[in-house]
Amino acid sequence: MKLGLSIFLSTVLICSICLYYLSRDRWNWQKIFIWFGLLIAVVMIFLIGNGIYKTYIEKKTSVIKSKSNEEVRIELLKYFKPQKQTKLYDIELGESQANIKFNKGLPSSVYGKPEVWNYTGEGQPILLFVNKKIVAIISNWYFEPSFNKTEEIIMKWGEPQMKIIYDNGLRKLFLYSNYNMLYTFMKNKVIYEGIYLPEYEKEVKELILSNKIF
Repeated sequence: MKLGLSIFLSTVLICSICLYYLSRDRWNWQKIFIWFGLLIAVVMIFLIGNGIYKTYIEKKTSVIKSKSNEEVRIELLKYFKPQKQTKLYDIELGESQANIKFNKGLPSSVYGKPEVWNYTGEGQPILLFVNKKIVAIISNWYFEPSFNKTEEIIMKWGEPQMKIIYDNGLRKLFLYSNYNMLYTFMKNKVIYEGIYLPEYEKEVKELILSNKIF
């Protein structure tokens, strides 16, 4: 026990004895002891309960942290059912150019034919328009670190309907026309993900392979 704490507790004890001696004929010390005992009991119950809760949470957290990526992937795949994707970042495939301008404002840059809108910044979308409607939504922000390699994407979505190696073998493109999904990889990691309308696969593929923004 530290010296300062020892002095404090000794002072409290001495003062309590003095107070009891001076007021023993005027105060009902029996009730005071009962209430003080109840207060101590409540505090002890709270401290013990809090300690048990913290121990449980820490144990549970440590178990989750100790899980390998493979275990996390297996756990996630138990509940995953591949299906067509039509929306990304609150933007829908087929949405009009006018609607996007109203909801997101003007893009950082616009170029090309078909027209491409680029909203600068990590996680901001790149939008491909044909006839003023969105046919592809692509982003450099990827949310699933447990599925960021080519073999892991295949584990999740199955074999893509199209695989393309480009940029002198440095990059790879996966197109899942069954699910409207696309992924581009570099150094065997996802660098872009997106969704697209399969009927405009040719335009989407040309945009990505052009390497203008990817």
